[in-house]
Amino acid sequence: MRTSKQTIEYIKIRVSVTQPDIDGGVQCDPAKCMAKVAIARALHEHDPKGGGHKVRIDAGTVRCALNGHRWEAKTPRTARVNLIKYDAEGAVAVRPHRFTIKLVRGRKIEKLSEERKQQINDARAARIAAGRPDKHYTLRQRIVGFR
Repeated sequence: MRTSKQTIEYIKIRVSVTQPDIDGGVQCDPAKCMAKVAIARALHEHDPKGGGHKVRIDAGTVRCALNGHRWEAKTPRTARVNLIKYDAEGAVAVRPHRFTIKLVRGRKIEKLSEERKQQINDARAARIAAGRPDKHYTLRQRIVGFR
C-alpha cells in the first residue's frame, strides 16, 4: 500500500434557477434543461470571455468546460430532486431554487485533429443512414440509480 498527496483545484459557483429557466427548458434533455441553462449563465458570469462552456447535467454529475480544462461536480441534492421532478412532471412541478456546485478541475482539453473530426462526422452520417440517429435521453437514463 502506498500513500500519496494530491492538490485539487476547485471552484464554488452559486447557481440560481429562475422561472424563465424553468419555462424555457426541455424535459429529459441534458443540453437544454432548466439547471443546464442556469449553470451556463453562472459560468458566463464567472468567465464572460470564456465562450461556450458545454454544460451537461444529470442526476449524478455536472460536467463543463472552463479555462481550457474539463470540470466535474456532484449534482447537489436540491438540484437533483428538482431535476427528477422536472423530467417526470414538467415545469408545473418545480419552483425557482438555488444551489452551489463545487467544480473540480480535470484534464486539459485538447483540440481534435482534422482526421478525427472527419472520422466522427463520417460515423455520424453512417448511423443516420442506417436509421440510428443521435442519442435521445429517456427519463430512466437521466436518473438511473438516483431518487
